[in-house]
Amino acid sequence: MLPEMAAKIFAGKEVSALKAMDVVEKKCLSPEMVHKAFNKAYKKENLEQFCNRKFKSHPDLGNRMRDAEKNNESRSFSTDRGRLLEDYVKDICKDIFDCKSSQTKVALSENQATIVDLQFVAKKDVCFAGKTIKAGEEVSVEVKTGSKNYLRQEFKSGHIEKQVEGHLGKHSITFVSKDFNDLPLKTQKEIRDGLSGKTTIMSILPKVEIIDKNLKEILSKTSQFKLEE
Repeated sequence: MLPEMAAKIFAGKEVSALKAMDVVEKKCLSPEMVHKAFNKAYKKENLEQFCNRKFKSHPDLGNRMRDAEKNNESRSFSTDRGRLLEDYVKDICKDIFDCKSSQTKVALSENQATIVDLQFVAKKDVCFAGKTIKAGEEVSVEVKTGSKNYLRQEFKSGHIEKQVEGHLGKHSITFVSKDFNDLPLKTQKEIRDGLSGKTTIMSILPKVEIIDKNLKEILSKTSQFKLEE
């Protein structure tokens, strides 16, 4: 039943990204189905529509990113890109998860704290990333996009491990760009094994090179973003 449903879901152009989650309900999605859903969501036209809405409500973000790209300020551009993609992941997942909070500071000890990118609450029972998440349960989400060297450093330095220590509830997912797949298989395994039981790593976001190319094209179409109510 599940393969037939999946074929029907992804064959129809009218079906929105991750709508498969609504159709299969309590049945688990295969990794391949999840990848297809996110690939569909990250088509350039969908990203452009999202960015246009975001930059209309937050013109300072669009202007800052455009200026950073124009002036070769890669660090500033990367920081804003990361926040933008966190919001995009939230938008992609809105059919199955409510976003309870974003950029939430969580104390780890008296002198240490971390930031949780997104805190979701499942709208209904769903199997996601191979885990059964029941309606009302919370899911902590980390979003990381960057080159393979950046991702290696983030994981190997213990930075990600420290961040997921602050994840709330029983479910934790770390979405990473497909640059992660360019790491040696041995390194990927070491990273996954090191975080086993702490978070599930899903390398399903587009490579950062593709994301940046599309973002720069979107930004180049407008000389000045202005607030629109």
